[in-house]
Amino acid sequence: MMKAPLLIAVATVSGSLCAAAELPRGSPEAQGVASAAVLAFVEAADRDIDSLHSFMLVRHGQVVAEGWWTPYDAQSRHSLFSLSKSFTSTAVGLAIDEGKLSLNGAFGQFCIVLPEQDAVVAITSGVRDMQSVLNLVWDKLLPALQPSALPADDQAAGKLAGRLKKLSLRTPQAAGSPPAMDGKKHAFPPNERKLEAISLASNGAGVVTLVARIDGNERRIDCVGGEWRKGRIAWGRAPEQPAAASGAWTSDDTFTAKICSYETPFTTTVRLKFAGDEVRCASESNVGFGPAREAELVGRIETEGR
Repeated sequence: MMKAPLLIAVATVSGSLCAAAELPRGSPEAQGVASAAVLAFVEAADRDIDSLHSFMLVRHGQVVAEGWWTPYDAQSRHSLFSLSKSFTSTAVGLAIDEGKLSLNGAFGQFCIVLPEQDAVVAITSGVRDMQSVLNLVWDKLLPALQPSALPADDQAAGKLAGRLKKLSLRTPQAAGSPPAMDGKKHAFPPNERKLEAISLASNGAGVVTLVARIDGNERRIDCVGGEWRKGRIAWGRAPEQPAAASGAWTSDDTFTAKICSYETPFTTTVRLKFAGDEVRCASESNVGFGPAREAELVGRIETEGR
């Protein structure tokens, strides 16, 4: 059954959601929003979508819920692409067919204005399936917007606030006994990515440093399992920029590192699979303007005198 058309204004957004810092804050129930329903949205997004970066819900001019998935935070800027280019204070009439919204935006950067509900939903993310984000907004958030204030629900509001403070992008999880690769350098034949050599170094305190020589320059990326470590990182063709890394031995022969450039939508996953004197390096981005997955490179342990 065709649903009634819903008017959604998609406005130009630049910078990060921290621009909303000047808006007043209010409790969800006081603005007619059920905290339990917002919590259901956040938990579904965290479980089913990899990955949202930030979320903000504004109702009647007050921020009633906001959260950032670490290493993203309220203070850092967040570059936007076709949201800011393609929609400039545009009102878009969208037919809601079978309860689903449909909207295009690069990598899942959304600012959805709902005039009839007097609400705004702002989301930044790095997803290939942008429709899944809008479906979740439709299924979980829209029903939560009631026409009048709701009775206070301190318990649900507290659970929501606590959950919003603990959000994090997924990190590689340790699941193996690493081989003795500490300090062993693997060299690669000439390639378009200009990756010349790579090695791993452990400090014995849980930090594994991925050391790469790319186009003559040494790049060191400190990785800790289960958490994000911020710094200035350069990988591949990208220049040095604010980024966070996490890494772990995800199997007996594979070290996996994630590099999140948290001022952009981009996260790169690097997998190093070791076998004998050989390593296979696979690199894949969550989203991008070209192919997400780069060709696998094969390197071998450097011999003395080389």
